[in-house]
Amino acid sequence: MDLRTLYQITKSLSGKRSTQAKPIKDSQGKPITKEEKQIKQWADHFKGLLKRPSPATRPEIPTTARTQLQVDTNPPTRAEVLNAIKLLKAGPDGIPAEALKADTETTADMLTPLLQKVWKEGKVPTDWRKGYLVKLPKKGDLGLCKNWRGIMLVSTR
Repeated sequence: MDLRTLYQITKSLSGKRSTQAKPIKDSQGKPITKEEKQIKQWADHFKGLLKRPSPATRPEIPTTARTQLQVDTNPPTRAEVLNAIKLLKAGPDGIPAEALKADTETTADMLTPLLQKVWKEGKVPTDWRKGYLVKLPKKGDLGLCKNWRGIMLVSTR
């Protein structure tokens, strides 16, 4: 059983209902009842959030606020990878974070060369670009997509 199935079973057994009691609405305010059309509406909504045009004028930033910051642009060290492993949460890859945390030293030894290679080559593996988009309700009419916030759960591998 994968984590997504386990989550859905746990959620249904908890007795808690979804906060979205009614279907979402289209741009004219009409309810969308077909699942395929709801999925398309959500996709269009979140794509629209990501593809906003640049502002016509650039904001003015006071020049007096300039400060030189020391930014480390070197590839991640084993110690940094080890620290990140300890902070992992489960992702959509089906690998529980606890599995990666079971032997953090070995996991760090395996991941550090991979992460350093990705850092140096600048090529992110395709699987790392995938995730689950989870909708969280905001205030207001939950039939409107704009009243939902999206977060992306990404893979831990």
